[in-house]
Amino acid sequence: RLDKILSKAKGRAVSKLHQVGAHIVEVPSQAEDAVIRALSHNPHIDYAEKDMLVEATDFLPNDPSYTSQWHLPKIEATAAWDASIASGITIAILDSGVEASHPDLVSSLVPGWNVVSNNSDTSPATGHGTRVAGSAAATGNNSLGVASVAWGASIMPLRITNDGSAYVSDIAEAIMWAADHGADVANISFGIANFTW
Repeated sequence: RLDKILSKAKGRAVSKLHQVGAHIVEVPSQAEDAVIRALSHNPHIDYAEKDMLVEATDFLPNDPSYTSQWHLPKIEATAAWDASIASGITIAILDSGVEASHPDLVSSLVPGWNVVSNNSDTSPATGHGTRVAGSAAATGNNSLGVASVAWGASIMPLRITNDGSAYVSDIAEAIMWAADHGADVANISFGIANFTW
């Protein structure tokens, strides 16, 4: 049936992607658009699209300290950045607070909460939370500091400690606060792996 449909357009099926039931079709290049339109309207064809030739790219940010960030190429972040820099994603950083005036973080911060003191003071009790926030979502490609894995993401600081240690109940409360306030991801860089929730 496919051969009969294609013969009208002087085309032919050259191979098949069996897992998805798709056929790779060859037609005269000047007829590609017309054949796609015709196939798209055929009730026996689910979809038709061009088999595009794409170039491999690995985006490299202009942040001066990027060259010392060995971990980003290791996890193939450069390839991921070609597809997404996490724009529209909010990462809750459950930690010691985040330095709101940090030049690589200031434009990414959204309101957070201090669950220990039950107020909006998310200033850092220690530098740990600021470092974690920078690893996750420091603004990248801004000719400043470092790049991060998800430099287009927003950072929601949630302070769960005043001294570097956090209660599991405060972590649980912060996770719920983050979820209730629009966080997509919660990062907790504390040793909680041995706890049963």
